[in-house]
Amino acid sequence: MTTYTLQREVRTPHSESYFVVDAEDRDVGRLDVHFPQGMVHATLIVRENLTEEELREIVNRFIQEMNQLVGVDGIEVAVHAFQGEERGVFHNDDLNERRNGNGHSNN
Repeated sequence: MTTYTLQREVRTPHSESYFVVDAEDRDVGRLDVHFPQGMVHATLIVRENLTEEELREIVNRFIQEMNQLVGVDGIEVAVHAFQGEERGVFHNDDLNERRNGNGHSNN
C-alpha cells in the first residue's frame, strides 16, 4: 500500500489547498478544502490512475489530519474525487501578454 501525505500549499480562514504526495515524494494531485458552516467540503484531483483503495487512503489521511487540526468528528465531510491530467496554470498576466502580443490594448 502506498503512503500518501498532504503538504499544505495555502490556508485562508475558510479554505486550504494541499499537494498530495506519494511515498516517493512525487506530486500525484491536489486537494482543495472549504469550510462552510457546519461541514467540510473538499475536491480531490489526482493525476494518475489510482485505485479506489488508494483514493480512500488519501481521503482517510485528510480526515485524520482535519481531526487533529480542527476536530471534524461529528461534522459532515464531503470529498469529491476526480482523475485527470494537468493542462497548465493560467494567470491574468498571461491573458494581458496575449492581448498585447495580438495588438490589442489592455483597455
